[in-house]
Amino acid sequence: ADPRVRDAMARVSMRRDDTLHSDDAPEGARVTLTTTGGRAYTGTLAQPTGMPSAPLSDERLRTKFLGCAAAGGLDAGRAARLLAHLESVESAPSALPPWVGTPG
Repeated sequence: ADPRVRDAMARVSMRRDDTLHSDDAPEGARVTLTTTGGRAYTGTLAQPTGMPSAPLSDERLRTKFLGCAAAGGLDAGRAARLLAHLESVESAPSALPPWVGTPG
């Protein structure tokens, strides 16, 4: 609803460029920013961060998890406990978090 964002959105155009897509990089992107003076700046990213060939660091993955949990309405404390459980799942006696209870 922010009018500044709406104004910026009106000045953005997107076009598909099949030369940027392959089986190894299905989400490649090229961005060109053109200033009001007509100068253009271009950047290309063939493999976005988070893809298998460009994984997130552990810290960025934690930050993303907690952000997604918050956006989904999960309490910060519970999200932190769930993250701690997920990070230790390989050595946990059960894949279920302790607060879920025993399956039965």
